[in-house]
Amino acid sequence: MQTSHHSVHDPICDMCNKHCKSFESLREHIAGPLTIVNCSSIFAERGCILCLKICSSVDSLMEHKEMCHLTTPQPIETVEIYHSED
Repeated sequence: MQTSHHSVHDPICDMCNKHCKSFESLREHIAGPLTIVNCSSIFAERGCILCLKICSSVDSLMEHKEMCHLTTPQPIETVEIYHSED
C-alpha cells in the first residue's frame, strides 16, 4: 500500500474526503471540467462558491452565505502635500 503525504492544511472535499493540494484544485474537483458527478451535483445544490464548504441543507447554505462574504477593502485616504519653493 502506498503512503500518502497529506498535510492537515490541505483542503478536503466535504463529500468524498479527497485531499487536494490547493483550493484551486478543490474548486476544479467540485466545479471544474473533470468533476466527480456526485460531488459536483451536491456542491451545485448546497455549496458555497466563496469558501467551497458544502452545507447540510439549502437553508443552512442561505444562513452560511450571510456570514461568508468578501468585504470590499476600505479606500486608502489620500493626503495632499504642499511643497513650498524657497
